[in-house]
Amino acid sequence: ADAAPSTGTIVAGNIFLNGNYWDYTSGDVFHNDGLHMWTATGPFVDVSIYRNQMLTDWGNHTTGLLFLEGAYQTLYIYDNLLGTTTGKIAEAPIDIQAAYSGGTTAYIYNNTLVGAGTDNTGGMGLYMQGAQWTKVAVKNNIFYNFYAAVTLLTTQSIAALDFDYNNYFSVGNVSTRINPTSGDQSGSSWDISTCQSYIGSSDET
Repeated sequence: ADAAPSTGTIVAGNIFLNGNYWDYTSGDVFHNDGLHMWTATGPFVDVSIYRNQMLTDWGNHTTGLLFLEGAYQTLYIYDNLLGTTTGKIAEAPIDIQAAYSGGTTAYIYNNTLVGAGTDNTGGMGLYMQGAQWTKVAVKNNIFYNFYAAVTLLTTQSIAALDFDYNNYFSVGNVSTRINPTSGDQSGSSWDISTCQSYIGSSDET
């Protein structure tokens, strides 16, 4: 969608495979993303994405398997199996770049995310970027074979940030990176206990 966002969008029960077939030898021309949603206006209200499988080879030009751009009011992302067997996802299987001035709430539960490797080319499991986050809840997810499990970039405070019961298995140098680009949440204030998980551990608190 681009001009007229909807209320109650549901994307469920799909199987998407082999995004590498969209690779183009003369440059990065196509989005190989499993699901790409965006809007020039907004917001999308109550988007639910669940029980989808996106696996196998996603080639070399995939931004995210779930690539969400633009204005979103509330996101529910749960029970998805997302990953790559070969080929590198440029950012993350779940890639949310929200730009809604009214604030975005995201619930990300019970997903299994599989990456391309634990060095710095292995990418991230969850990438979230946006100026206004009302609430971010990330719970009961499995992050496997990533350089970094989570990266969250924002310029504003987050009213409610809730990470719990996630399993970071076989991740690289850092399993969770939550780094504001600027603003009043910076430095040690982001080193909250529920985000202090390292290789082979979980944040069960």
